[in-house]
Amino acid sequence: MKRFALLAVMAALWLTHPSANAQGLASWAERQPTPAEVYATYPERALSEGVNGDVRLLCTVRDDRALECAIHSETPLDYGFGAAAMRLASRYVARADDERVAVGARVILPISYRMAD
Repeated sequence: MKRFALLAVMAALWLTHPSANAQGLASWAERQPTPAEVYATYPERALSEGVNGDVRLLCTVRDDRALECAIHSETPLDYGFGAAAMRLASRYVARADDERVAVGARVILPISYRMAD
């Protein structure tokens, strides 16, 4: 059986404002998933079949700075990457001192699952 290891899950914050650029995690997240939490959400079937996935979540910054999200897009379908990304979304908390992620801001949170042997 071929073994796979999680290379990385990349998540950057894209503000929905047209002039905004992708922002790195450290610049906007007060709290974010740990590598162990990321690995724990990798869909089991995708992991066993060596499948990578990409998800975009459409999120709103709540009063408590957590993200309230819905799946905007998911590729490939039928592997559970969208549900996995939704579980990760609950681990993000936006920094209170970052005006780019003010309460009520709508943001796109892309999450990519990648594996390597």
